[in-house]
Amino acid sequence: MPLNLHKNMTADAVLRLESSLRDIGPAAPCGMGCASCIDFELCGGLHLKNGFFDCGELCCGKPETCNGRMCRFKMADYAWRHAEVGGFDLSPIPPAPRHEIAPLPLIAPMIYHGKRRSQPFVAPVVAVPLRALYHRECGAPRFRSRTQLFDSFKIDAAARIIVVGIDNDAVVERWWSLSEKRKDILHNLQHELVVDLVAVPNFSLALSWPRWSDLYSMKRIGLSWQELSAGGIPTALHPNGRTDQDFKRWREFIAARPEITHLSFEFTTGARGPMQREKYARYLADIARAAERPLHLIVMGGQAVWPQLAESFAALTIIETSIFMKTLFRQRAFPRGNRGLRYELATTALGADVDDLISWNAEVIGARKALHAAVPV
Repeated sequence: MPLNLHKNMTADAVLRLESSLRDIGPAAPCGMGCASCIDFELCGGLHLKNGFFDCGELCCGKPETCNGRMCRFKMADYAWRHAEVGGFDLSPIPPAPRHEIAPLPLIAPMIYHGKRRSQPFVAPVVAVPLRALYHRECGAPRFRSRTQLFDSFKIDAAARIIVVGIDNDAVVERWWSLSEKRKDILHNLQHELVVDLVAVPNFSLALSWPRWSDLYSMKRIGLSWQELSAGGIPTALHPNGRTDQDFKRWREFIAARPEITHLSFEFTTGARGPMQREKYARYLADIARAAERPLHLIVMGGQAVWPQLAESFAALTIIETSIFMKTLFRQRAFPRGNRGLRYELATTALGADVDDLISWNAEVIGARKALHAAVPV
């Protein structure tokens, strides 16, 4: 059976397979066939616990129905995508202007929409999803002014805005597919919405795909950072990777580009597990150390490693999604113990607004989450 994930696999089987496909670095030898690959110098090969020949074993074997993966066994598509991004090397990506970004607070609540609220949500900085700012079908901007955006999301007019491109695969791939249409969105973000920062879409690196897809996603992350930043928008680069070599490449790329002052990262998917959180926190700390300049990290998830990240970076901003989501499901937060939280059902009348509830949750959850990011003395 090919090593790719199958729809009919049980959840336990998927977890076991995913575990076997995680790169474990020097603890395992590189695949026997990796050294003969023309992309070995960039890729560095894979080191899997159970051993394997090369990443070609991760091919689904059905190129005629395979969608979304970059694979040499689907040669015409592979050649087109390789040319589209100018190869996998990050170093040819053009430099971008440096943008001055005013200091950001530790907590930035994510606001997904303005439904069930009648009053503007008040916070110094608010995050909104990039996907909500343009029409899915045509790519045209949804809002032609900050006023329209703030009215739709019920956000206080004094708030600064972080736009979060971190999302599921379908959404980030849709962003890439917009191609030339992105120019209108970039103009809208800079001149009409006047956002403070955009966190680059996190193109996925998947365990069950050949490595060419990983290299393609990494290059698209770099190109997306350059496109946004060159378009006049302060941008946080998202250094996504799977292996020591992937993060070595990001360290070199970031260290060589002083215009990169902000990074983003999410611990809610591939970096979510206990061992994975610590590993990726070390990768990020290595990037901060190698840069030899202050870097600001925008982070989603990974609460257990926030103190480590806060110690490694000059500043940390947490995109806090539970304030909105707990309110959406009518859950009221209360302190528990020294740093914990508990939730109680906050029953509301049919059609009632939740302005008071989201304000309450913002205060309680925000204060408790800030405690978790404190650097140990």
